[in-house]
Amino acid sequence: MNSSLSFRLQLLGRPSIKAEGGDLLKGAPAQRRRVALLALLALAQDRGVTRDKVLGYLWPENDIEHARNLLNVAVYALRKSLGEEAIVSDAEGLRLNTSIVGSDVADFEAAIASGDGEAVVALYCGPFLDGFFVGDAPEFERWVERERDRLGRLYSAAVEKLADESERDQNFDRAAKWWRSRAAYDPYDSRVTLRLMQALDASGNTAAALQQALIHERLLKEDFGVEPSADLKNAAVALRSRRETVDQTTFVRQQGRPQTPPGKHVAGASVDAASANADSHDVIDEKLEDAELPLSRSRRNVAVSIGSVLTIAAIGGGWFLSGRGKNDSKVSAPVVTAQPTRTMAVLPFINMSADSSEEYFSDGLTDELISALSQVRALRVASRTSAFAFKGQKRDIRSIGRVLNVGSVLEGSVRKVGNHVRVTAQLINSADGFHLWSETYDRQGTDIFAIQADMALRIASALEAKLTPQERNRIARPPTESAHAHTLYLQARYFAGQRRSESLAKAIEYYERAIAEDPQYAAAYAGLASVYPPLGVHGYISPWEGRTRMREPAMKAVALDPGLAQAHTALGGYLYAFEWNWRGAESELRRAIELDPTAAHGWYSVYLLAMHRYDEAIREARKGPEFAPQSAIEYAQFGYTLVLAGQARLALEALNTSIELDSGLANSHLNLAMAYEELGKRDQAFREYQKFATLVRRDIGERAYLGRALVLAGRNREAREILDSLKAEGAKTRVYTPQVALLFDAFGETDSALAWLEASARQRHPGFPHGVVEPAFASLRGNQRFRELLRRNGLP
Repeated sequence: MNSSLSFRLQLLGRPSIKAEGGDLLKGAPAQRRRVALLALLALAQDRGVTRDKVLGYLWPENDIEHARNLLNVAVYALRKSLGEEAIVSDAEGLRLNTSIVGSDVADFEAAIASGDGEAVVALYCGPFLDGFFVGDAPEFERWVERERDRLGRLYSAAVEKLADESERDQNFDRAAKWWRSRAAYDPYDSRVTLRLMQALDASGNTAAALQQALIHERLLKEDFGVEPSADLKNAAVALRSRRETVDQTTFVRQQGRPQTPPGKHVAGASVDAASANADSHDVIDEKLEDAELPLSRSRRNVAVSIGSVLTIAAIGGGWFLSGRGKNDSKVSAPVVTAQPTRTMAVLPFINMSADSSEEYFSDGLTDELISALSQVRALRVASRTSAFAFKGQKRDIRSIGRVLNVGSVLEGSVRKVGNHVRVTAQLINSADGFHLWSETYDRQGTDIFAIQADMALRIASALEAKLTPQERNRIARPPTESAHAHTLYLQARYFAGQRRSESLAKAIEYYERAIAEDPQYAAAYAGLASVYPPLGVHGYISPWEGRTRMREPAMKAVALDPGLAQAHTALGGYLYAFEWNWRGAESELRRAIELDPTAAHGWYSVYLLAMHRYDEAIREARKGPEFAPQSAIEYAQFGYTLVLAGQARLALEALNTSIELDSGLANSHLNLAMAYEELGKRDQAFREYQKFATLVRRDIGERAYLGRALVLAGRNREAREILDSLKAEGAKTRVYTPQVALLFDAFGETDSALAWLEASARQRHPGFPHGVVEPAFASLRGNQRFRELLRRNGLP
């Protein structure tokens, strides 16, 4: 390396520009495309790079004139910081003046060419441009991946050559050092771990060789759910057997008694494997002296895992590598501290497609990432409703992190052109705004499952969240083999999320088309089933129709995929809303929550209200705002639960928060009206009932509530008109929405109210079980006929 250089680029590991005054990346050159330009020039060395190539790599989305202007600005800024002669411009293109600006990559490749392996190792501080990302520059990102792979392979070959040379010289301590460096680069390579074990054993450190096998086995199982190679496992068993023989012989010599394996009782004392091999572990600690290892962000995370496993191995004596027998009861299993939960939010991906109708695709990708990540127990993921509250907003990531109370935020964009999809994503630390991970995917639309799985796994890795094999398998398994069925499913979810009767009808159509494309698509069945309860509660379909149409898809979803939380939520909702199978409903809803901690809390809280289990209902409903602190719907549900649980005053805060978040959410005003009525504030209640009626004009329950409010306000004529229209509608449709009974009761027509409720119960109206818990029904609760009605239907 030339010490007279003014500047030195470090591109292996995290990028930096070293100068006498410090790291220049903290100053003007820190703009990402300027760093990317320097990287392109540094690897080209004296060959230089044409301007067209630079434009194609760094500004592919801009027109030629604009892109050239951006390149000129970047070169100007770099020359201002590094000197006018740092970048040479001529007719051929641009090149770096290597007499002024050097780079570790140039020195690394020179060391490779000269065969100086130790210099290669010293220079390799991590993968090329580790953690560096340029948005909307896919060609550049592909180039980085190619160079990262090429340079990594050169480093690996150099380290292995050093290890082989040391073994030929019979210097096994030194060979073990180099193999350990190679294993740190790729701790999942069983071939390399086996060579490290052999070197350690040859150096006389058999215990460390066994420990390395243990580390490798644990990493493969925890991170990928797979076993080491057969060669490595056989070698570990042979080493273990040989060491036990040596240990037993030593034991006999020391004790002067008949041979007794470690772990057995000897003359009333117990000697276990860990204590018998204490000296071996002292040797292990001495042998772990290492050179600085070249670790990327992901490799450093692996190194932390290795350190943890080393500690566990020291406690456990490495005994479980070859299996635990009946006589190992004296060896205590290691105590592993539970991993802290990582918190994150997935913001709605931005639709960058020319066609705005493709928004269903970006929203669907967001939904499915939230769903996949929510199933990782080591993560706590903000709910969909919370994340989508920020859709279309341009807010600082750090402020979003504070509002949602999460440590990291994923944001990204989707561009869909025909069957081609480009997805960019970046995971950002919400405390400081720095990137934790980023990636660009350019794939065919049929590869969307692979993109989703890869993103979820990489995000979990970046957050150091360990996945169980079951979690990893579920994330990696595509929900359907049909890309077209998946597209239809995403469109259905998009319409279902709009929550209007017209959009719910379209959702049904698209779910049914997705099922026709793939009759084994469990998530599509679950989605279809979930549409019917709101249609039934609000009177758009009859209870009989809702029950008939929901039964098959709800049951089919669970049968096809018992591990799908959405399926159990749908079946639990069906059993509650239409079958009134209370025990079965609770079992399914609890199972959904076990599978996905963010699932089914709304349904479960409604069920608990119907069962008069108010404390539990409040606990479940409170989880909504906890998972979704920006969701008006979750605050409205929480407020509703508090009102029905007799805590109207506490409900005011939650309901006012809901209205602040979304003043157009009708149920917030209805629930607030109930709370005011309970508190004796009739004028305020009436105003909220009116707002509710203004927002929802076709709902049967809405008209019943408004009619009752008019009676309480002394406007009986208007109320009577509403009651007459509801009676005529009931006679025509044979749908008996339970809230209509409240209007009868307001007029003092108790028998008519009870007759209406009995008809509602006979048809198992989905709004009946929790509806009759509402405070407005208090005047009927002392009536024996009402109480008998509840008893017959299994309600408290």
